[in-house]
Amino acid sequence: MKMDVTFHITVDTKTKGRFRMKGEHYYSSPQVERFKINGVNNRFILMEKRLRLKRQPWKVTKVDVPASNIQEAAMALHDMQDAIDQYLKRKGGETEGHVLNKK
Repeated sequence: MKMDVTFHITVDTKTKGRFRMKGEHYYSSPQVERFKINGVNNRFILMEKRLRLKRQPWKVTKVDVPASNIQEAAMALHDMQDAIDQYLKRKGGETEGHVLNKK
């Protein structure tokens, strides 16, 4: 089912510092949850969480973000997934929210 829920996540990187990004939860079904994470300059990442899979449930479907350091980008993506998981645990019909990724 289509939905439009916005939230914010915070991701820390080693070289570039902390980033606060807007997330959009735009689709939900019993099989999949889909998200769009917006960065600066109209950059974005589309990802989905496949709910019926235990191993490797996350899938990145489209990336419009340049990455000069692949390891750092992978760690930031992992932090985004953790923050979205926290959002999904806390979600209870809210239309907006803020999720801090705490380590």
